[in-house]
Amino acid sequence: HHNGEPITIGGRAYANADLIPAISNKLETLPALLKQPTKIQFGTYRGLEFGLIIDPEYPAEVYLEGQITRKTRLSRDHQGPRAILNALDRLASGYSKGGQQLQQDLNIAQSQLRDYQSRLGKPFTQEAYLTELTQLRDQLKAKLSVTNQNSDDAGPTTFELANKINALKSSRQAEPASERPRQGQIAGEEPITARIRERQTAPVREHLHPIPAV
Repeated sequence: HHNGEPITIGGRAYANADLIPAISNKLETLPALLKQPTKIQFGTYRGLEFGLIIDPEYPAEVYLEGQITRKTRLSRDHQGPRAILNALDRLASGYSKGGQQLQQDLNIAQSQLRDYQSRLGKPFTQEAYLTELTQLRDQLKAKLSVTNQNSDDAGPTTFELANKINALKSSRQAEPASERPRQGQIAGEEPITARIRERQTAPVREHLHPIPAV
């Protein structure tokens, strides 16, 4: 018995003193030639299924399986009954921790699923804002693409469009953080509007001259 749980091999419980011969006998019954990785159950260890995963190209792996499966590969020089028992001890010592981590991951995944389901089917609250911002941006790009603008063209000027974009962005920033759009969505607009403001105000500054004293 180990930790109060009998170790079984082939459905039969064994005392600690009889485990080495029992596992050795089980190893002798394994198929000699395998063409692909094969999982072979031995019995139960601490209430969990255990056995070997035999791969024709690599040393065998010892596995311990319950709600989760843990496994470790044996070295080429040590693949006997005692090496198997030592591997089972190592797997069992970390099994509880592995189960706790799995439960934590499951709780996170379930929380994310509930959050997704609560949002599913709801209207996108930023749609109207993004639509308007996109339209203004496109109008601004169209104005900037014209090298010689006609002063008689209908519609807002580049300066007016830049002001509208900044006003729209300012109105969104005044809202709660949860409703604020991601910065990455509009970050590209700021350099354009800043340049437009400079372009419109620079000629005014250039034509300002000190009034001569009389």
